[in-house]
Parts: sequence; C-alpha cells; structure tokens
Amino acid sequence: MKTKIIFPIACSLFFLLITTELFPQAPPKNEVLNNTLAISGGQANKVFGSGNTSVTINKKIQKHFSRNFAGGSAQNWSMTGKNFHCNFYMNSLPACALFTEKGQLIYAITYGAEKNLPSEIRRMLKSEWEDYTITKATEVKQNNRDIWIVNLKDGYNHKTVRIEEGEIELVQKFTELPERF
Repeated sequence: MKTKIIFPIACSLFFLLITTELFPQAPPKNEVLNNTLAISGGQANKVFGSGNTSVTINKKIQKHFSRNFAGGSAQNWSMTGKNFHCNFYMNSLPACALFTEKGQLIYAITYGAEKNLPSEIRRMLKSEWEDYTITKATEVKQNNRDIWIVNLKDGYNHKTVRIEEGEIELVQKFTELPERF
C-alpha cells in the first residue's frame, strides 16, 4: 500500500524538479544571465562562464555529445559535482544532458509539446483523454529507458501522466480554482 502511494508522489516531485530546475526559461535575446559559452579548440574544449570561472570539456565528452546530439546548438556547459551538465537546443527544442568525466551519458531530457510526441503515444493519450489538450511533453532518457512525462488540460482540470514501454500511468491530477471577479 505504501509503495502505491509513495511512487506517484516521487514521480510528481521528479516531474516538478525537471520542469522547474533543470532548464530555466531562456533569457531575453540581448540579456546574458550567467551563461557559459562553448568554444571548440585543440586538445580540449574550454568553456568560459561569467566571472572568472571556466569549465574544461575533454575530447571524450565532446565526442559523446556530438554522437548523441548531432546538431545540438547553443551549448551551455557547467559542472555538477564531478559531472558535466549541458543545456542546449536540439531541433529548436530546449534540452539538457548530464555526462560523467569519461563522457558517458547519464541522462538526457528534451522539452516539447504535443507535436513532438511519437504518434502512437499521442494516439494512446487522445483515446484515453479525448477532451484534454496536451500542453507539455517531456522526454527523459536514462539507462536505456525512454520515458515521456505529459501534461494534459481540460478547462480547469489538469493531469500529468507518465508513459514508458506503452504503459500509461496517471501521476498527478488536480483542478484549479477559477478566478473570482
């Protein structure tokens, strides 16, 4: 019984964490907010941050990034403990990835909308909740797992679902209160 309650709560907290902390909103075009810029070079790629901080990206990390995210643009690298975190855009969608010191991918997250969902997942969701609009779709790849977290809305009703290997799990549902005049 505890497992049935704890798992949805943990999934909800995980979803809130990835949507609010891992990829903040992009700053306005002409404003720089602690950005880190990637500059390709010889032995290693140096990444310079604001202030006097810098992060060095070795060839293994850059090679694995290029292999996994060919076409990834606007790379912003930072350190997370001993790991290397990169915010970037993939096919015009915001994304982030975490790599080990040896260049192994720990996880990758891509943020999108209904049009970015695989068609079979979109069909499953629309058949289950036909009156709901898909407002956000987040893809999480980790340990050879492909998980989608999808937000749905129907008027004041909201649902968050998790899809993995063709299985849909309702993670969260709530009704927002209408504004009073």
